Amino acid sequence: MELCAVLAEPEEASAPVQIFVKTLQGQTVTLDVSLDASVAAVYQALQDKQCLPACQLRLIFSSKEMNPARLTLTLRWYGVTRESTLHVLLRL
Repeated sequence: MELCAVLAEPEEASAPVQIFVKTLQGQTVTLDVSLDASVAAVYQALQDKQCLPACQLRLIFSSKEMNPARLTLTLRWYGVTRESTLHVLLRL
């Protein structure tokens, strides 16, 4: 029985959660994403939802820039949890 519980855990861990992204205009965008999603996937989802070019944006969470070029880093790695808020800044 313990093995079944252990096997079920990864599925729960990858279930979508709701996060918020505060845009440059002060709007809050809601995204449903897995915490195991790459940061690049979040940039893409934001671009698709808001028509913002991902290459011109920086996502900040907990005073850290979330780098989309590091493909192995996930939201979970950055410490993002359910209902976390990320902030968008312009890339200069």
